[in-house]
Amino acid sequence: MNYIIGVSTSVFPSLDIDLLEVIEKIFMHGFNSVEIICSYPKFKPSQIDKNLRERIRKLAAQLNIKLLLHAPFYSINIADHNREIREFSVREIIDTIILGHDIEASIVTVHAGLCFLPCKLMYRETMRILMDSLSLIVETAENVDIKLALEIRASEFDIGKPLELLYIISEINSKHLGITFDTVQAQLLGDPIKVYSLVKKYCLNIHVRDSRKGMEEMLAIGEGDIGFSSLLTEMKNNGFNGPFILEMNNLERAIKSKKEILKLLS
Repeated sequence: MNYIIGVSTSVFPSLDIDLLEVIEKIFMHGFNSVEIICSYPKFKPSQIDKNLRERIRKLAAQLNIKLLLHAPFYSINIADHNREIREFSVREIIDTIILGHDIEASIVTVHAGLCFLPCKLMYRETMRILMDSLSLIVETAENVDIKLALEIRASEFDIGKPLELLYIISEINSKHLGITFDTVQAQLLGDPIKVYSLVKKYCLNIHVRDSRKGMEEMLAIGEGDIGFSSLLTEMKNNGFNGPFILEMNNLERAIKSKKEILKLLS
């Protein structure tokens, strides 16, 4: 089976690397996909001009690199009760989707929202607000034929537990909406295999990183406590061939992890 294995731009900690360099570098190291984290100050979607978008699209097509985007998540909350914050957050994600269309990306990963006060006291109203926001976002994704993937989140202040995401997907009811499975978030929730079994029907991509138990880290496979052998076997048995996005804090860890993934999937 041909696997799609890529890296997140998190593996390039430098603030001055550009997207064309990223695509060329990951191609040189044998990766066939990249997920661009669309956040300020590196790669804010509205600041990527038309010319650069076209150059990114052409280079990725030339090198056969599959492009994915991660929508902004710092200071972003599409479930916020404050209308101005919510509208800003929706606009940032829609800008990311439009960027995705322009560069021919296939998937945009999105965080479903944050749950501080008043969310904790008004959860049902928060979910209604979230559905309204997501409906606008999904409509844009449908219009440009890009898949949206809600990321699994473990923090008590994040909306994104497996049952929450399954409920959201059933309510929105769009073939353009699925789930990003994150191995570390799944471990923080308990048993990664059990978490995966709940959401595997809707998984569009996998964020791969290792971590020690109870911690949120960006380690190479084998440096932490996640049982990747059994987890990847489960994914393989489910017919999933990627994208596996290596979400680590340097390229060396990603290169090491790619070799390990291919070995475990063979």
